Amino acid sequence: MEIGCSTVIFRRYELERALEAIRKIGFDYVETQGVGPWCPHVDIEKSDPVRFLDLARHYGFKGVSALWMPNG
Repeated sequence: MEIGCSTVIFRRYELERALEAIRKIGFDYVETQGVGPWCPHVDIEKSDPVRFLDLARHYGFKGVSALWMPNG
C-alpha cells in the first residue's frame, strides 16, 4: 500500500497549484477531488484527462486516483 495526498486540502487553489504543493510536501501519489463546486479540481464532463496526465507526469507523481461525486 502507498500513501497519497488528496487535492481537497488545497480546494481553494487551482489544480496545478495543488499538485505542485502536494509534490513539494513529498508525496509520490495524489488523489484528485471532483466534488461539485466545493472542490472543483476535476469536472468529469469538461476536464481533459490528457492534460491531467501531463500535469501528473510533470510533477513526478508515481500514481493517481480520483474521487468524484455529483453536485449536491
